[in-house]
Amino acid sequence: MAGGMRRAALLGLTLLCCRCGDDSSAPTNGEEPGGDEPPALVGLWETEGTDPRLGEVTVRLDLDESGDLAVSLLLSRGGQLRFSGTWQTAGDSLFLRGTYFDPAGEARVGYTVHGDSLLVLTQGEAGSQQWRRP
Repeated sequence: MAGGMRRAALLGLTLLCCRCGDDSSAPTNGEEPGGDEPPALVGLWETEGTDPRLGEVTVRLDLDESGDLAVSLLLSRGGQLRFSGTWQTAGDSLFLRGTYFDPAGEARVGYTVHGDSLLVLTQGEAGSQQWRRP
């Protein structure tokens, strides 16, 4: 898939596509530091948005307990785009790696899970974004 399409894939994931900065904490594969259980963010999350090129889209972010991830863009006019990668956490930061995350194949965002059905991702001045369980 062309890099331009990946970069323009979704307004709703814009805050995730920012380049990841250096961090002194070492991320862990899908687990909170010091915890034996995966964080509450494991599983399928969904948000909606409008992309200038693709129109209305639904984005699914599937975070597997093993540290694998899948980003799926469901196009309102039919069709689907899918990207794979990995994820890790360190404290309240979520690290996402894969071809979808431009410019360097990696994104770092803050995350908070509210109850069992709301995930809020934050990226500095870019603001925040709400994801829900489908």
